[in-house]
Amino acid sequence: MTKRKKTILIICAAAVVLAAAVWLLARGARSGTANVYAVSDLADRGGWYSQDLTGTITEGSVENVPLQEGLIESINVHEGDTVQKGDLLLKYDTASYQLTLETDAANIKLLESQIAQTQQDIATYRNTTPAERITPPPTPTPKPAPATVSTVAPDTAPAESADGARVYFCTADTVVTGALLKSLQTAGGTAAFRVYDGASLLGVWEVDGAELAALYPADWAPADWTLGAGLTLAGDGTAAIDFSAPHYGTFQSTIPDAADDDESIDDPAAGAHTAAELAALIRDKNNELKNLQRQLQSARIQYQKDQLTSETGEVRAADSGVVTFVGDPAAIHTGETILTVKGSVNGTVTVYVDELSRDAMKPGDTVDVYSYESGASFTATVQSISDKPAEDGAYGSVGTSYYPVTCIADDADVELNVGEYCGVTLSGESESDTLYLQLPFVRSDSGGSYVLAERDGRLEKRYVATGGYLWGNYVEIRSGLTWDDAIAFPYGRTAREGNRAQQADISELYNY
Repeated sequence: MTKRKKTILIICAAAVVLAAAVWLLARGARSGTANVYAVSDLADRGGWYSQDLTGTITEGSVENVPLQEGLIESINVHEGDTVQKGDLLLKYDTASYQLTLETDAANIKLLESQIAQTQQDIATYRNTTPAERITPPPTPTPKPAPATVSTVAPDTAPAESADGARVYFCTADTVVTGALLKSLQTAGGTAAFRVYDGASLLGVWEVDGAELAALYPADWAPADWTLGAGLTLAGDGTAAIDFSAPHYGTFQSTIPDAADDDESIDDPAAGAHTAAELAALIRDKNNELKNLQRQLQSARIQYQKDQLTSETGEVRAADSGVVTFVGDPAAIHTGETILTVKGSVNGTVTVYVDELSRDAMKPGDTVDVYSYESGASFTATVQSISDKPAEDGAYGSVGTSYYPVTCIADDADVELNVGEYCGVTLSGESESDTLYLQLPFVRSDSGGSYVLAERDGRLEKRYVATGGYLWGNYVEIRSGLTWDDAIAFPYGRTAREGNRAQQADISELYNY
């Protein structure tokens, strides 16, 4: 074989090796196992079955007018009077009625603040690392026990010097000779006897020669002293001394400048929540958020009603009927009923719905209504659905259009007070099967929107047809994905088409 042929063979072999290496690197970069989560845990069915809509009794068989803050200028009706819708019932002094508006505005600001804090709490919990994922602290290296002495005599070399005192490392059995005590009395100076149990510092006896000179005569001949005699150390760091036993100086069981002896390391997982606990906290906070949002919606409606009254100070009949009660303003408190009108028509519930819920309704549908105030439950029939949205932000999230839906109570005898707040849902319908998926799980490229779905234990790039949005963070999936599928969070090192897929619990999503 010629040299030229050998060279060609070598080049070809090198090319094969290089191609194999590139393939292996590419395969390695795409390898890994991705967690996949049940679509049923990530999606919402939308519409009436998720929103727990709020309605207001705008006409009722009973209108109980509450006493508001402010001075009443006049009450214009008497018990037994027949009134028509819009007739003047009573009038407030407009200047003093501003207190009501101020109270309404303060309540709205408080609810908005609570909502913002609750949303912040949810974000914090979502970004919190579960306790089981926190790296445990390293085990501290045991500190070696110091070299202690069994006897401290005048010629014993101190272990160190601190603040002018000679320091000796001792145990409870260490004997301080009488000769050393006598030398402290006569020559002065301070000795510190640090008492150890192995590597643990129990405390220190500090003996001041000047104090010994002041306490004992010049011919004092002290006996040997065992440091642990009469000393009882408690587990809480305190010490008890039997003063009948020989002792000299003062004993400290907590040493301010002995921090180096503390080898403890704080455990970063101490007090941390587990993934299951975080999931429960997020669920509770979401429920709290929904409740606060309902209260805010009701508070804004009340504020708008009170604004209308504040312009003229006039309270007018919301419905035609008979005045059955007129109270004495001086004898009742703010919020109690000052005047009652028994209406002559069935109650009317006005509900504000978004575009998706509006599309799911039609005149003639039956709704279930529950009054938050009186506790009354009844059915009502949808009479009309407005095609004109309410003022932006008045009844829900800013940027979302809400439309008034008028519903008439089916039971003429149910007593409903104008202004009551109600929960409303459609009656007699099976649960919607519309699939609204959380937006972060949907990506797009030149081919359209797609998800990373599990198929036969591997991830596949699956294109889906999308529709409208729900609450700004869900998107309707019209085809390509079902409630029985499992998908991966489409970001991160292992989120690659073809990678292995393993089922994971939804709680693991709280720390992507």
